[in-house]
Amino acid sequence: MKMRDSLHLGNLVIACDNSGAVGIKSDDIVYAPNTITAYYSFRVAVMECMADGGVPEAVIMQNFSGEEAWSEYCDGILMGTRELGINPLQITGSSESNFPLKQSGLGLTVLGRRNDIHNNNLATNHFAVIGMPLVGSEVLTKPIDILPLSLFKRLIVDRFDVYPVGSKGILHKLKQLTHNSTLSAEKVKCSLDVNKSAGPATCAVVAFDKCSGEKLKELAGHLFHHVDIANDHN
Repeated sequence: MKMRDSLHLGNLVIACDNSGAVGIKSDDIVYAPNTITAYYSFRVAVMECMADGGVPEAVIMQNFSGEEAWSEYCDGILMGTRELGINPLQITGSSESNFPLKQSGLGLTVLGRRNDIHNNNLATNHFAVIGMPLVGSEVLTKPIDILPLSLFKRLIVDRFDVYPVGSKGILHKLKQLTHNSTLSAEKVKCSLDVNKSAGPATCAVVAFDKCSGEKLKELAGHLFHHVDIANDHN
């Protein structure tokens, strides 16, 4: 079972995300400025890239919201790079300009190059969720519960194993990490809803060893949520 939502081509790491019906058009389901929409879509792709050991170098954008949205989407990507404390990334891509769509649509791909600090050691069964699973309008109304990109980067630099959670939820990610496709929510003790979508990677599962648990709690503060997985033999 694949643990990462990214692709390797040699030393390249490729990660992507898309956003549909989120924007400023009258038929959009969730209203959000284009800048914010792009920020959260970029955050998903860049987190997946970095969590898999990639250093982001470029962004490919597929814009279905009209040419006027391009610069606003670029501003959202820039917001993300500033929060990460990295240089602005090269951006290329395309806009659908022949036919106007009634709803907004955006696809982002982040290209990165693998570095030598990536850690992928799951010789431990200690897990925690940093942040909360949020989706839709919750993302805009509960920013204090979202894993910040700045903290995410700190965890990567400190060599924690970080696994961003997407729309399939915490339980799905735990199934991947434990290589247990039959793991049920009843076997997982956590203060969060492990089946709920985490939307634009508003939280992440972190694998850690016993001696680094206190450091993780200190870094994460109120965003730390411990996870206990019951032994099938109990």
